[in-house]
Amino acid sequence: MSIVDRLERLGIEWAEARPANHRGLETFFKLRCAIAWGGVSPPRDCSPPVDLAKLWSAASGARLFVDDDYGQWGLVLFSPAEAVSATGRFQVVRPEEFRHGDLIVGEFIGDSDVLLVRCDPLEPDYGAVLIPTPLEGRPGWTNAAASLDEFLGAFERTHGDKFWE
Repeated sequence: MSIVDRLERLGIEWAEARPANHRGLETFFKLRCAIAWGGVSPPRDCSPPVDLAKLWSAASGARLFVDDDYGQWGLVLFSPAEAVSATGRFQVVRPEEFRHGDLIVGEFIGDSDVLLVRCDPLEPDYGAVLIPTPLEGRPGWTNAAASLDEFLGAFERTHGDKFWE
């Protein structure tokens, strides 16, 4: 299944807010997914991995497993312009942790965690998805998946639960 197929399925199956199952328990809040269809070009001066490039070729962003009632849960996937802006802010605030090829492609609603994809094709971690947290230095960041597609697959299977925690 392609990353675009996955987004399409999420947008259909989770169009209406409903409780999710997180680690065997039904959530008391209702979650839904919304995809902003319409392809956009990746940022200049960036070499996004294939799955991220395919995502942006079909959608300008997404809101995945967002808490409709309280607005305290979910993942926002950024458009390329938003990713560049978020990456610039990240680089200013955390210059000691920032590396060439880091691209902030999303943020988690309700906390300060962000979704970072490695976009330096010359590095062995090209395409990896990291979760920088506000209190941890780079060595403490979670490597959540080898690719964005792998990350979104796990995120879908866990109904938006933070499976890496």
